[in-house]
Amino acid sequence: MVPHHRLSVSDCNCRDKVLEDKIESTPLQEQLFIEIEPKITASSYIDSRVTLNKFTWAVTLVTYKGSFGNHAEIVIEGINDGFFDNQSPSIGNASHLKIGEKFIHLSHFQPRIDSGLISADDLKYETRTEIWMITCEKVKQMIHNIETEKTLLKGQRYEYNDSGEGYVDGLKAHNCFTWAQLHLKSLGIEFKEKNQLSVSGFIASCATDYTYDKEHELYHD
Repeated sequence: MVPHHRLSVSDCNCRDKVLEDKIESTPLQEQLFIEIEPKITASSYIDSRVTLNKFTWAVTLVTYKGSFGNHAEIVIEGINDGFFDNQSPSIGNASHLKIGEKFIHLSHFQPRIDSGLISADDLKYETRTEIWMITCEKVKQMIHNIETEKTLLKGQRYEYNDSGEGYVDGLKAHNCFTWAQLHLKSLGIEFKEKNQLSVSGFIASCATDYTYDKEHELYHD
């Protein structure tokens, strides 16, 4: 017969102390909550088949007016993630944006640089390129670079040259298309070589050599 051992008070206190230490050293499992943000999407003003969101923005080169309808402009469409606020530059009648709202942003060189939000009513163009879908962080950096260029003094910023990339009075120069081309290149956008137009003995880089009528089937799923 196995003898029974009676626990003393000191034994009980010792056991309770060990149990207490184990409880204190055991990490509590905290509840993990993951907030899933609803995905906000909208259709492009330029091409309704293109879906916009806060993470990927649509970039298009368009032409409107200018010599022979060749004035180039960069159009960006997307959903505002907070990058644009009440202090953001605007052109024309653009209203202030809230987070989650669809926006249109336009930049061009004529020869001053204009860059800012525009309203849907102010979006006008005659021809355009395909639409490139670019991560918003890259596009934000391009917009920042353009805004910085706007503030530079003469001799630090680009001069205007009708025939395109070159020099004016020893200063680096561009026309509206080669200026847009330069900034779009930072997004990894390259234009295929096409015929160049000769104007008054100069070789001019023209935007319409790279754009199509806006009804042309350009976007492919």
